[in-house]
Amino acid sequence: MRVLGRRLVFYLITALAAITVDFFIPRMMPGSPVEAILARLQGQITPGTIKALETQFGVGTKESVWSQYLLPVVPLLYGGAWAEFSTRNYTGWPSATNPYMTPVPNTPYLEYTVMQLKPTS
Repeated sequence: MRVLGRRLVFYLITALAAITVDFFIPRMMPGSPVEAILARLQGQITPGTIKALETQFGVGTKESVWSQYLLPVVPLLYGGAWAEFSTRNYTGWPSATNPYMTPVPNTPYLEYTVMQLKPTS
């Protein structure tokens, strides 16, 4: 058990180091990473793609590098997918306009949510 614990800690530290290096390498290169990609593709990119690349690499944003590093990770840690639902077959889900309960799957009152659902057709 001790060996397993050490290995898990080692893997977590290694993953964090790899993510950090992968994040900072494009930001430490001389010039803009977007310009480097444009030079390689030479005219094959649309203006919308250029804007998306600039957003991805944080070019011209007012956000700090620290917030660019942490913000994409926050939704992964929170579990935001718990509140996803589809109104294709049923309506009556909890929402901002009808917040009758927190829409998470591990609530003890899940039956109440099911009782509020109505078929769409």
